Amino acid sequence: MHDHFGDWYRVVSLDPRPDLLRKRWQAIDRVARRLTLPDALDLVRLSRGDTLDSIPYAPLFDKAVRRGDGTSAPMHNGLELRILASSALVGVMERGERDIAVAASLAMVCSRLGNPDPRHTLPDLTGYAEEYLAVEGERVRGTDIPTSVEVVVPDLLSELRGIEELGRWLAQAQQSGAAQPVLINQALGEGSARIANASASLADKINAVSAILTDYRSAMSDWGEESIIRREENALLWWCAGRYSHDLQQPLEELPLATACVVAAKELADRTVLSPGPIYARAALASVLPLDGTESVSIREALDDTRAVWPPSFGEHLDDAHITDLCPALATIARNTHGMGEAKWSNVGREVLPDARYRPLDLAHQLYREFNLYKLVLLALHRTVG
Repeated sequence: MHDHFGDWYRVVSLDPRPDLLRKRWQAIDRVARRLTLPDALDLVRLSRGDTLDSIPYAPLFDKAVRRGDGTSAPMHNGLELRILASSALVGVMERGERDIAVAASLAMVCSRLGNPDPRHTLPDLTGYAEEYLAVEGERVRGTDIPTSVEVVVPDLLSELRGIEELGRWLAQAQQSGAAQPVLINQALGEGSARIANASASLADKINAVSAILTDYRSAMSDWGEESIIRREENALLWWCAGRYSHDLQQPLEELPLATACVVAAKELADRTVLSPGPIYARAALASVLPLDGTESVSIREALDDTRAVWPPSFGEHLDDAHITDLCPALATIARNTHGMGEAKWSNVGREVLPDARYRPLDLAHQLYREFNLYKLVLLALHRTVG
């Protein structure tokens, strides 16, 4: 059981019996190990206090926990479900499937933009998500790659020749001792023992070859991962060094600051192959943005200049992925970049308005993370459909 599980309960003035607390933790731990990506994203919504009627997985989660802990004890209120959902998300980060844990962590940190929820009385678990993203971003790019594989192939042919010679020896012994049954039995016994020893030796060497092939396959996989890591790293470094927008075909420093924030976030995400992004992503954005001392920018300032960046289907894909509420800045842009009038500005269910002001680097980093979440969920959706 997590060390702070009981503390999270007590924050909302609930103090369950120790035996129920343990059972509840075991139940949510089992749930966390079997979560699908859509279910995990619903837990993010549940943990932040969205209405239960708007979360398809909420009643299923309630039943799964109560069935899993072997009790029929009802939840005291919505706050208890929020505690359990938040605890399950911590379990996903600690023991769940990696892609689901990354997506859930990104959703936790991204959906906080512009949402100082007055109902949020739970401990802020965003810190767990931030730490997980930093550690996982470093781990996935820190593969220990072997520089060579030592291959010592056993001499299988000599073993096979030895067994063949034993067969000839037994045949000769049988012929020469045809009139002497005792000698035949001795020869057969000695030959059988020698064949058994040779077979055991051959089996050992075949196992050794199998182990070599396993090591070779593992090394090839590691080298493949290393190739992906290096290609990503090279693409990011060249992009940072050039400070040039491929989408708009002009230097980033020539763009208005708000536009540069949006375009840089998208192009950095385009070049990020492994999620979550590298730990230096924020530093990379800072190195390419034309930061001129401007304290704040708004999304509205970037809309007109960035319309050409978005494909026409972008907004539809975002809606299909059902993450507009988890990517508030990206959803605001997507819904307002294709000729929609002033009346079409959308809050996307959250207090994210086009005129809200953000520090330039904060907005760029927020959008970069939302892009990564969008890519992860869209990839999972295509895998499911395919």
